[in-house]
Amino acid sequence: MKRWMTGVMLAALTAAGTELLPFLPPGAAPAHQLPPELVQQADQRKKELLALPLESVTFNKKLMPPSGDIHDYISRGRYWWPNPDTPNGLPYIRRDGHSNPEVALGDNPKLARLRRSLTELGQYYYCTRDPEIAAKAVAMLRCWFIDPATRMNPNMRYSQEIPGVCEGRIDTGLIDSYALMSVLDAIYMLGDAPELTAEDRAALRQWFREFLAYLRLPEVRAAAEKMPNNIGAAYRGQLIAFGFFSGEKEIAADGVRLLREAIDSQIRQDGAMPHELTRTRSLDYSTYAFSIFVKGASYARHCGEDLFRGRLLQAAEFLLPYMGSNAQKWPHPQFQAPSNHVMFREAVSILAIQVPESGLASRLDRLNTPQANSDFYQIFLEDAVKNIRQKTSTDTKGARK
Repeated sequence: MKRWMTGVMLAALTAAGTELLPFLPPGAAPAHQLPPELVQQADQRKKELLALPLESVTFNKKLMPPSGDIHDYISRGRYWWPNPDTPNGLPYIRRDGHSNPEVALGDNPKLARLRRSLTELGQYYYCTRDPEIAAKAVAMLRCWFIDPATRMNPNMRYSQEIPGVCEGRIDTGLIDSYALMSVLDAIYMLGDAPELTAEDRAALRQWFREFLAYLRLPEVRAAAEKMPNNIGAAYRGQLIAFGFFSGEKEIAADGVRLLREAIDSQIRQDGAMPHELTRTRSLDYSTYAFSIFVKGASYARHCGEDLFRGRLLQAAEFLLPYMGSNAQKWPHPQFQAPSNHVMFREAVSILAIQVPESGLASRLDRLNTPQANSDFYQIFLEDAVKNIRQKTSTDTKGARK
């Protein structure tokens, strides 16, 4: 993200406040002025944002789903490769941790671009209330979710397909739809923007209700609940977030219950996540699963549940010693340099804010990881963590007196 974001985000003074942003902890909203020297850069970034292309599963379809319907999402399994021992390469074989370039043929790169574009548009609008930016974000939402000609069918039947093996995976494929939680974040950042009409809001809620119906199909639910890893965590987080957004309180509550059970079963008392440790990139997958749990817990908080204490704190303690240059000390498989440090720092920041007595706020200063200073979430979180750190220091000094 561009450097201008630092100043723009620090200018975030909105009527709605962060209590209406379920993905951010309460109080994580700085109130500063936009430095004049960044105005020109912000204007240039606005031009770039307005030029972002619309995205749709129907555009430039390179893989056709078995249904023959271009509105059906389809993606190829990331770690599956042509079989070198057969003339036609079928069935594909698994090479865990090694991404097959054929992933680019499916719809998941489109979904990834949609997530990034909407996130940046939402960030810009949240800080500037610029109506042109809101209109651009709404156009993207309509294209992917609402317009009959381009909308995605609310299912993941053909996600993570494997040539010669299966047409889609109803369990593993749900990791693709985890990106939709970030789409919801962008919708919340739009707040009460008039460009997002009542009809748009109703249509979006209906889409996510229909997607929830897919997630709760007996075969999908049974397969997802058996996944004792990041995918199972992502499924539970989606139930909470999509249920919360669409007003399906019972589904959200069910997701909270399932997420609580997953935290207790997937994270050992020492904080390790055994099923992530078996991966060839076990540090990446451990930090990824940890961040998914924290994201789900952030939405669960808005359902009246606190899932931050206990095993999530233990998972943070387990991973903290191996961040940044200390990754080489990680005693489990990790065949390449880890890439999830910033994601981990963000998740730990959320824990530090939610559980101030944990002492994580003071330890973040010493956390040996890169800081995404120009990232929206990190700016908000770092500011709130700093406040907790200062308060803790003051309280400690007062107690000594």
